Amino acid sequence: MDQLSDRAWSYVTLGRGHDASWWRGFSQSLRMVGYDGVLSIEHEDQSLSSLEGVRESVELLREVLG
Repeated sequence: MDQLSDRAWSYVTLGRGHDASWWRGFSQSLRMVGYDGVLSIEHEDQSLSSLEGVRESVELLREVLG
């Protein structure tokens, strides 16, 4: 797995780093400054398949944006 434990930083799926509360606050901050555009998901989490990582991210965003 490309020596993940030796890295200074690793990208993880939404919710596995910052929790739902953090993402809720982040999305609320975007709205407060007038942003109403697209949120893109970039999957680089090597511990999950691309499909599973995107699924988890979408579930989390639906929860916090709903």
